[in-house]
Amino acid sequence: MPTFKEVYPWTTAPLIVGAPMRPFAGTALAHAISAAGGFGFVGAGTDMDSLAQTLSDYKSTLATSPIPNVPADILPIGFGFLLFGADLSTCVSAISAPGCTPAAVWLFAATETSQLKVWADKIRDATAGKTKIWVQVSTVAGALEALELARPDVLVIQGCDAGGHGRYESAGLISFVPEAIDAVTAACAETGIPLPGFVAAGGIADSRGVAAVQALGAAGAALGTRFLASEEAAGVTAAYRDAVLKTSDGGRSTTRTDTYDPVKGTKVFPEGYGGRWMVNEGGEGEVKKKMWAGTGVGLVKKVMSAADITRELRGEK
Repeated sequence: MPTFKEVYPWTTAPLIVGAPMRPFAGTALAHAISAAGGFGFVGAGTDMDSLAQTLSDYKSTLATSPIPNVPADILPIGFGFLLFGADLSTCVSAISAPGCTPAAVWLFAATETSQLKVWADKIRDATAGKTKIWVQVSTVAGALEALELARPDVLVIQGCDAGGHGRYESAGLISFVPEAIDAVTAACAETGIPLPGFVAAGGIADSRGVAAVQALGAAGAALGTRFLASEEAAGVTAAYRDAVLKTSDGGRSTTRTDTYDPVKGTKVFPEGYGGRWMVNEGGEGEVKKKMWAGTGVGLVKKVMSAADITRELRGEK
């Protein structure tokens, strides 16, 4: 298995990944994370209408704000897709346009698991393998199924503490990460399927969390809630950001439910998925609305640039 540095030469270990938070993770946030040696993802979700334009615009951004050590034939960011509502043909057309090939796609929330193979095969064919396949999983069984179907380049092991949408069936990272890595490693040895890289996600908010998942066997950490308090996050209102900074005790102050998806205007996820939200404890105006956050929200204390957050997460001063 190649290292992340070998596949993504602009990155620095440990790999800090900006999760594809829809709609808060745009190209500005993704670019800032990648420019600081991490890997930023854009939360495309199910919105395919603007994908081609977003890629084209980012191509122009990269031309004026280049990132060192980026291969000439890829863009140093990724795009996250929700497979239950995203259109594959639109995706393939957009990412195969000249100069618009992202370094990775992050696949999540398939209606049928067979979609993983279809998406992975089509994207690899369309980009000649330049766009790597990341698949988010929530159980050991899901990791093994994703391995067989998609042969992912990276498995994102999402624990139950993650903010935003995830499966109700999930475990904490301290048990899930090593068990998933052991199971996948054994399956790869038995079948000859190439061993993927491993990134942990869910409840990580500082360098201690990054170090912890490294000790568990992951080579990288994906974060969403921490980057809500970045200067580059898109569409985070002052009230939302203030709530993130003031909320503590994430196990008590957040909950996973699908009750508020219709209120938020979220397209309905497949059965078995729910969003982790901050619990409403009163207040005025926007703060009374449900807002996504993971259980690590109590560790988020200040707004910083995405570059400074990325470096701080790596333990750099």
